[in-house]
Formats: sequence, structure tokens, C-alpha cells
Amino acid sequence: MRATFLSLLLLAFAGTLPGQTAHAAASNQISEADTVFFETFIRPTLVADCMECHGSEKQKGGLRLDSRPGWQKGGDSGAAILPHNPEGSLLLRSIRHLEPDLKMPNKAPKLDDKVLQNFALWIQRGAPDPRDTPPTTLATKPTWPDLLASRRSWWSLQPISHPQPPPNHPPSEQTPSSTPSTQSI
Repeated sequence: MRATFLSLLLLAFAGTLPGQTAHAAASNQISEADTVFFETFIRPTLVADCMECHGSEKQKGGLRLDSRPGWQKGGDSGAAILPHNPEGSLLLRSIRHLEPDLKMPNKAPKLDDKVLQNFALWIQRGAPDPRDTPPTTLATKPTWPDLLASRRSWWSLQPISHPQPPPNHPPSEQTPSSTPSTQSI
């Protein structure tokens, strides 16, 4: 089911004409397929792997990736994304680890090949980005009580339970414990 959805999404995304995507980006109107692709494949990676250094609180290299105006402005090294030109886009070259001094994410392994393919496709289609304005700091960083509440569900923070062991029945011919190797355990 998910593979079918993703295939349809990619076909719909790839089916738009290049002029449509460029016009949509220029007029801030992005197709539904472009928005779904961005929200499904691009934004999660930006949030998980880029916002710590290129978000509202910190902009290493002068680059913000938390909104379309941020990446359109570029950083200290120039334009980060060249719509319709994935090979010339510094962001893609950096996450592919092709730039020796700009391997991103910093101090982390290279992103998965599928993620890199999604970014190349996104840039090739004109880098449609529905984020018109940078989010506020409050929107990008959870408060400590919210963070703590979400972490309380971690298995390591759950109370220790004392489950009852299964009843001890004599081994039968059909159980694995009747073999000579397991009888000694």
C-alpha cells in the first residue's frame, strides 16, 4: 500500500511540467504533489539533520534552511540551492560529501542514498518549498516540559516490571528443551 502511494506520488510529482514548477515557485503557489513530496521527503530530513546548525537559533555559515527565503538568500559560501540544477547546488554537493570542507551533516555519516535522490529530484523540479516565512524559535524548539513528557514514554524510563516466568512443565518430545543440548541449560 505504501509503495503504491509513493509510486503514485512520484509519478504525480514527476508529471508536472518544468515551467509549471518554476512559475509555482515564483508565485509562491505550489502544487499539492510538490507540497506532499516536500512534507514527506524533504522537510523531515531538514528538521532531523540540518536545523540544529541552520535553523532559527543558529545559522552556521550564515545559512538558514528553515524557510524558502532562508535558502534562497544563501550563506557565506553563496547560493545553497540552485533550482533546476541539482549538480550545481552546494547543498546537494555538501550532503553527498563531494565538498571536502562542507561535508554535511557535520560530524555525521553521509545521508542515505534514497534521501540524496529525493533531494536531487526536489531541486531538479525547482525546489518547491511551501515555507514562506521562518518559524519562530518557540515553534522550532520544544519546551522542556513538553520534551520531558515525550521522553517519559521511552522504555528506559518505564518502571521495572516483574513478569511471571512461564510454568515449568516436564519436557515433552515436542518441546525444544527435550533435546540433549538444551537439557543442560
